[in-house]
Amino acid sequence: MKTLQKLISVSCIILICLYTGCSSSEDPSPSDCTTSTLAVSVKTKINPSACGTNNGSIEVEASGGEAPYTFAIGSGSFSSTSVFQNLGGGTFSITAKDTKGCTKIVASTLSTGVTYTTDILPIFQAKCQFTGCHPTNGNWFDYTTAKSKASIIKTKTGDKSMPKNNGDGNGGPLSDEQIALIACWVDGGAPN
Repeated sequence: MKTLQKLISVSCIILICLYTGCSSSEDPSPSDCTTSTLAVSVKTKINPSACGTNNGSIEVEASGGEAPYTFAIGSGSFSSTSVFQNLGGGTFSITAKDTKGCTKIVASTLSTGVTYTTDILPIFQAKCQFTGCHPTNGNWFDYTTAKSKASIIKTKTGDKSMPKNNGDGNGGPLSDEQIALIACWVDGGAPN
């Protein structure tokens, strides 16, 4: 009798699985999202008003996939809000997720208003333009080179290992304000 009960029980489970798809979790497997039409884009963005302020915002919108959507910025938690406020300068990744669990990411950069030509190049010219400062690793006075090394520049000026020898005998060390301006330029996407 117990064998017959087990057989009936297993048969019922099989029939239920055939009818419902027998999913073991509510989140779809990654292969379920390969044909998803989910898309996310930046609807509006407001840059922070100045270097060091956190009054910028990004609004995104999602389409396709299966609504309703939830959103997260960086590694934050998902919520229904598609507007992210109190942001400083920088590049932000925002993820949209639909009800099937499919996700799409959009990146958006908020500028701090600090530019290479107007703000950073004059610092480099005053503090770094001397023989032996950057003889073998490129023309740091060229915007393309400076942008490609922006994160290194931020790190080395922040720890005061740049300018070379902390500027002794040349243009002098960077002021705290100059270091903050360079960091702000990098955080704002290193615009020209």
